[in-house]
Amino acid sequence: MKKQLLAAALCCAVLTGCGAAPEPSGSAQMQIEQTVVDKISNDFTLGSSAALKLPAGLARAAACGETYEDAAREVLTMQNSDAAWDALLAGDVDAAIGYVPSEQQQQRLKEQGITLQKIGTDALAIVAGGTEQPVSLTKSEVLQAFAQQSDTWKGYAAAKNSDSRKLFAAVFGQDCAGVTTKQGEDTLTAACPHTAGTLCYMTYAALMQNGQPEQTTVVTVDGKLPDEDGYALTCDVYAAVRQDAQPNDAETVFVNWLATEKGMAWLHEAIQGTLTQETQMPDAS
Repeated sequence: MKKQLLAAALCCAVLTGCGAAPEPSGSAQMQIEQTVVDKISNDFTLGSSAALKLPAGLARAAACGETYEDAAREVLTMQNSDAAWDALLAGDVDAAIGYVPSEQQQQRLKEQGITLQKIGTDALAIVAGGTEQPVSLTKSEVLQAFAQQSDTWKGYAAAKNSDSRKLFAAVFGQDCAGVTTKQGEDTLTAACPHTAGTLCYMTYAALMQNGQPEQTTVVTVDGKLPDEDGYALTCDVYAAVRQDAQPNDAETVFVNWLATEKGMAWLHEAIQGTLTQETQMPDAS
């Protein structure tokens, strides 16, 4: 891989009709069991947004010597990353994984002496429906589509409090207005790439997980695809431990391992292997 791209499985929050993230099986499960990692005590609670349950479960399985199924049951999944950070701040979990916290949460984390450690980077994949021909847009043109200012493309956004919506805002510096959602709804509205002639967005891993529908193409943004260096639409993923955690506590050792080059590389490879076990992503071109 050209750079550490944590293709986090963001499924329910970004793709209408999508199920839960896949559970590793076969060779992907063997990869976890054969990973050489000092076994960390599993006596700690790990919280993450629903969008990041797969990488959280994979990492815990590798570090603690568990199966993915056992590890995933121990991951407390919450609606979004903000909820995960709030749980960490309240001391309800020992460690948390999520997208970048809000400014208010960052200030509270700082006040409690909690340090965020980067464990990877996620990417938004823009998918154009109604065509199998290559489509190339600039970052500005993508924003215009989601702000309903484009005569050619129409983009949709997820519900306001979803991680996918916040990821979009983090990337573009502003929210997108191209959607009407019901209260509490956490899915894209009419944005499935099966919908011909529309433009929708999802994370790169969700695209790999669910397969690329016929009559769609992955949009090249500023000339690059999501797995290439310098891709324009990315957002970092972080991990942290509670304020009173000690250096030798299981959760501290876990997060410190996850933030190392070796830990990030393993997690990326494990996610890629899991997501592509059953469904290979077709060539976007």
